[in-house]
Amino acid sequence: MELELQSPLTLVPNSFNVLIAPVEVLVDSLTYNLKELQRLQVLNVSGNYSRILDKLDRKFTELDVRRAFTDYQLLTILKEAYQTLIILEHDPSLFEGAGEMAEYIGHALKEASENSAVLLYSPWTDRYLEEVS
Repeated sequence: MELELQSPLTLVPNSFNVLIAPVEVLVDSLTYNLKELQRLQVLNVSGNYSRILDKLDRKFTELDVRRAFTDYQLLTILKEAYQTLIILEHDPSLFEGAGEMAEYIGHALKEASENSAVLLYSPWTDRYLEEVS
């Protein structure tokens, strides 16, 4: 099932996507497609804090939420993920002191995209995001 988020964003099944945009772009896209998203299993993964959860429509009920405080927790979450859509909010603090893990996270996201649409989101880019993507 192809999910067209608010133009120009489109997510297709079994794909790994990167979105670098203001928070409002992602929140508006998710809100715009709320009915469509309610039919999917959606996982939101954030690090120390989420930029989008408190801005989402309260009617968004089919949403699993996980937090990863370490890069190893993130790898475990991605390995266990079964949802149709995985939204990962990039948190560069996960890689502080362990920058070599960015490559492994990128591979884990690619593997997760074999069964799900994966969206890696960040409002800005940094060296870890570039390496992960």
